[in-house]
Amino acid sequence: YRKFDSCYESFFLYSTIQQDGDTGYGNAINVKRTVHGYGRAGMAGIMIEDQESPKRCGHVAGKRTVDLVQAVSRIQAACDARDEYNTLFGTGGGPLILARTDALKTEGFEAAIERCLAFRNAGADMTFLEAPESIEQMQEYCRRVPGPKLANMLEQGSTPILTPAELKAIGYTMAAYPLTLLSASIKA
Repeated sequence: YRKFDSCYESFFLYSTIQQDGDTGYGNAINVKRTVHGYGRAGMAGIMIEDQESPKRCGHVAGKRTVDLVQAVSRIQAACDARDEYNTLFGTGGGPLILARTDALKTEGFEAAIERCLAFRNAGADMTFLEAPESIEQMQEYCRRVPGPKLANMLEQGSTPILTPAELKAIGYTMAAYPLTLLSASIKA
Protein backbone atom coordinates (compact mmCIF):
# COMPACT_ATOMS: atom_id res chain seq x y z
CA TYR A 1 0.00 0.00 0.00
CA ARG A 2 1.32 3.44 -0.95
CA LYS A 3 0.13 6.66 0.65
CA PHE A 4 -0.42 9.32 -2.00
CA ASP A 5 0.55 12.95 -1.68
CA SER A 6 -2.78 14.24 -2.95
CA CYS A 7 -6.29 13.22 -3.85
CA TYR A 8 -5.42 14.04 -7.46
CA GLU A 9 -2.45 11.65 -7.44
CA SER A 10 -4.46 8.84 -5.84
CA PHE A 11 -7.22 9.34 -8.42
CA PHE A 12 -4.88 8.69 -11.32
CA LEU A 13 -2.50 6.14 -9.80
CA TYR A 14 -4.70 4.07 -7.53
CA SER A 15 -8.21 4.03 -8.92
CA THR A 16 -9.70 5.11 -12.19
CA ILE A 17 -13.36 4.98 -11.23
CA GLN A 18 -14.93 8.42 -11.49
CA GLN A 19 -18.69 8.82 -11.54
CA ASP A 20 -21.12 11.49 -12.61
CA GLY A 21 -22.90 12.97 -9.59
CA ASP A 22 -25.03 15.19 -11.85
CA THR A 23 -26.24 18.20 -9.87
CA GLY A 24 -25.64 16.51 -6.52
CA TYR A 25 -29.36 15.69 -6.43
CA GLY A 26 -30.62 18.74 -4.59
CA ASN A 27 -29.33 21.39 -2.22
CA ALA A 28 -25.96 21.54 -0.41
CA ILE A 29 -26.99 18.87 2.11
CA ASN A 30 -27.89 16.50 -0.73
CA VAL A 31 -24.58 17.25 -2.47
CA LYS A 32 -22.67 16.35 0.71
CA ARG A 33 -24.67 13.17 1.11
CA THR A 34 -24.03 12.25 -2.53
CA VAL A 35 -20.26 12.77 -2.17
CA HIS A 36 -20.16 10.68 1.03
CA GLY A 37 -22.16 7.93 -0.67
CA TYR A 38 -19.88 7.84 -3.70
CA GLY A 39 -16.85 7.78 -1.39
CA ARG A 40 -18.26 4.85 0.60
CA ALA A 41 -18.91 3.06 -2.70
CA GLY A 42 -15.21 3.35 -3.52
CA MET A 43 -15.38 5.99 -6.21
CA ALA A 44 -12.12 7.86 -6.70
CA GLY A 45 -13.90 10.91 -8.07
CA ILE A 46 -17.28 12.54 -8.52
CA MET A 47 -18.40 15.17 -11.02
CA ILE A 48 -20.81 17.85 -9.79
CA GLU A 49 -22.28 20.30 -12.29
CA ASP A 50 -24.10 23.61 -12.41
CA GLN A 51 -27.15 22.72 -14.52
CA GLU A 52 -30.71 23.05 -13.32
CA SER A 53 -32.77 19.90 -12.94
CA PRO A 54 -33.84 18.20 -15.05
CA LYS A 55 -30.46 18.32 -16.73
CA ARG A 56 -29.60 17.83 -20.39
CA CYS A 57 -26.60 16.65 -22.37
CA GLY A 58 -23.93 19.34 -22.42
CA HIS A 59 -23.79 19.43 -26.22
CA VAL A 60 -27.48 20.07 -26.87
CA ALA A 61 -29.62 23.20 -26.78
CA GLY A 62 -32.13 24.03 -24.10
CA LYS A 63 -30.15 23.49 -20.95
CA ARG A 64 -30.15 25.96 -18.07
CA THR A 65 -27.61 26.63 -15.36
CA VAL A 66 -28.11 27.78 -11.79
CA ASP A 67 -26.75 31.18 -10.78
CA LEU A 68 -23.09 31.55 -9.84
CA VAL A 69 -23.74 31.65 -6.08
CA GLN A 70 -25.71 28.39 -6.14
CA ALA A 71 -23.16 26.74 -8.45
CA VAL A 72 -20.27 27.61 -6.14
CA SER A 73 -22.35 26.50 -3.13
CA ARG A 74 -22.72 23.05 -4.68
CA ILE A 75 -19.00 22.75 -5.28
CA GLN A 76 -18.15 24.07 -1.81
CA ALA A 77 -20.50 21.50 -0.27
CA ALA A 78 -18.86 18.75 -2.32
CA CYS A 79 -15.38 19.88 -1.23
CA ASP A 80 -16.50 20.08 2.40
CA ALA A 81 -17.83 16.52 2.14
CA ARG A 82 -14.55 15.34 0.59
CA ASP A 83 -12.61 16.96 3.43
CA GLU A 84 -14.93 15.44 6.05
CA TYR A 85 -14.47 12.05 4.40
CA ASN A 86 -10.70 12.50 4.54
CA THR A 87 -10.92 13.39 8.24
CA LEU A 88 -12.96 10.27 8.96
CA PHE A 89 -11.11 7.79 6.76
CA GLY A 90 -7.67 9.25 6.10
CA THR A 91 -6.20 11.83 3.77
CA GLY A 92 -6.52 10.86 0.13
CA GLY A 93 -9.48 8.58 0.77
CA GLY A 94 -12.20 11.03 -0.19
CA PRO A 95 -13.31 11.33 -3.79
CA LEU A 96 -11.71 13.87 -6.08
CA ILE A 97 -14.13 16.72 -6.83
CA LEU A 98 -14.53 17.41 -10.54
CA ALA A 99 -16.50 20.65 -11.01
CA ARG A 100 -18.32 20.97 -14.32
CA THR A 101 -19.85 24.07 -15.85
CA ASP A 102 -22.27 24.29 -18.73
CA ALA A 103 -22.28 28.10 -18.58
CA LEU A 104 -20.50 28.44 -21.94
CA LYS A 105 -23.80 27.73 -23.73
CA THR A 106 -26.03 29.61 -21.28
CA GLU A 107 -23.96 32.67 -20.32
CA GLY A 108 -20.92 32.79 -22.60
CA PHE A 109 -17.22 32.04 -22.43
CA GLU A 110 -16.21 34.67 -19.84
CA ALA A 111 -18.93 33.56 -17.42
CA ALA A 112 -17.83 29.94 -17.86
CA ILE A 113 -14.22 30.86 -17.08
CA GLU A 114 -15.39 32.84 -14.03
CA ARG A 115 -17.21 29.75 -12.77
CA CYS A 116 -14.22 27.48 -13.28
CA LEU A 117 -12.02 29.91 -11.35
CA ALA A 118 -14.63 30.13 -8.58
CA PHE A 119 -14.84 26.34 -8.44
CA ARG A 120 -11.06 26.09 -8.00
CA ASN A 121 -11.20 28.75 -5.27
CA ALA A 122 -13.92 26.70 -3.55
CA GLY A 123 -11.56 23.72 -3.48
CA ALA A 124 -12.41 21.69 -6.59
CA ASP A 125 -9.61 19.31 -7.53
CA MET A 126 -10.35 19.51 -11.25
CA THR A 127 -12.53 21.60 -13.56
CA PHE A 128 -14.49 20.72 -16.67
CA LEU A 129 -15.66 23.39 -19.11
CA GLU A 130 -18.32 21.56 -21.11
CA ALA A 131 -18.56 21.92 -24.89
CA PRO A 132 -15.93 24.47 -25.96
CA GLU A 133 -16.53 25.15 -29.64
CA SER A 134 -12.99 25.75 -30.87
CA ILE A 135 -9.39 24.85 -30.19
CA GLU A 136 -8.86 28.52 -29.29
CA GLN A 137 -11.48 28.31 -26.53
CA MET A 138 -9.87 25.11 -25.27
CA GLN A 139 -6.44 26.77 -25.19
CA GLU A 140 -7.76 29.89 -23.46
CA TYR A 141 -9.53 27.82 -20.80
CA CYS A 142 -6.34 25.87 -20.09
CA ARG A 143 -4.27 29.05 -20.01
CA ARG A 144 -6.53 30.95 -17.61
CA VAL A 145 -7.79 28.29 -15.20
CA PRO A 146 -5.18 26.66 -12.96
CA GLY A 147 -5.15 23.01 -12.02
CA PRO A 148 -6.17 19.76 -13.68
CA LYS A 149 -8.79 19.88 -16.44
CA LEU A 150 -11.06 17.39 -18.20
CA ALA A 151 -11.81 17.43 -21.93
CA ASN A 152 -14.96 15.72 -23.24
CA MET A 153 -14.33 14.22 -26.67
CA LEU A 154 -17.88 13.53 -27.82
CA GLU A 155 -18.17 12.45 -31.42
CA GLN A 156 -20.64 14.69 -33.29
CA GLY A 157 -20.54 17.12 -30.34
CA SER A 158 -19.59 20.81 -30.19
CA THR A 159 -15.96 20.32 -29.16
CA PRO A 160 -13.19 19.60 -31.69
CA ILE A 161 -11.96 16.02 -31.29
CA LEU A 162 -8.25 15.98 -30.45
CA THR A 163 -5.81 13.19 -29.71
CA PRO A 164 -4.60 12.62 -26.15
CA ALA A 165 -1.21 14.09 -27.11
CA GLU A 166 -2.84 17.22 -28.53
CA LEU A 167 -4.98 17.63 -25.41
CA LYS A 168 -1.95 17.26 -23.17
CA ALA A 169 -0.04 19.87 -25.19
CA ILE A 170 -2.92 22.35 -24.71
CA GLY A 171 -3.02 21.72 -20.96
CA TYR A 172 -5.67 19.06 -20.33
CA THR A 173 -4.89 16.33 -17.82
CA MET A 174 -7.76 13.94 -18.50
CA ALA A 175 -10.00 13.15 -21.44
CA ALA A 176 -13.35 11.39 -21.63
CA TYR A 177 -14.46 9.62 -24.79
CA PRO A 178 -18.01 8.82 -23.64
CA LEU A 179 -19.45 7.29 -26.81
CA THR A 180 -16.35 5.89 -28.52
CA LEU A 181 -16.72 2.31 -27.22
CA LEU A 182 -20.46 2.31 -27.83
CA SER A 183 -19.94 3.53 -31.40
CA ALA A 184 -17.29 0.88 -32.02
CA SER A 185 -19.55 -1.87 -30.68
CA ILE A 186 -22.41 -0.75 -32.93
CA LYS A 187 -20.13 -0.87 -35.99
CA ALA A 188 -18.97 -4.36 -35.02
